[in-house]
Amino acid sequence: AFYGIKAPVCFDEPWKSESINEFWSKRWNLSIASQIRNICYKPLVALGYKRLAEISVFTGSALLHYFPIRLLGGSIAAQISTLLFF
Repeated sequence: AFYGIKAPVCFDEPWKSESINEFWSKRWNLSIASQIRNICYKPLVALGYKRLAEISVFTGSALLHYFPIRLLGGSIAAQISTLLFF
């Protein structure tokens, strides 16, 4: 704000979520959620592949969490557990 740059809102009071869906889709890590939605979800839904779109969102999220662990030399157990979590 000091330099006149407005940063995007990343989290919108996630503790106020009334459902898991609201938490993940409307309140948690909004900048990444928006990018994943635009890159993975919307194009596949437009083609009629809703289930594949949903799977691609979780896969994309898993990879976004996996790569930093891998690149920073995280243990194999940490890498596998991260992929399995998502």
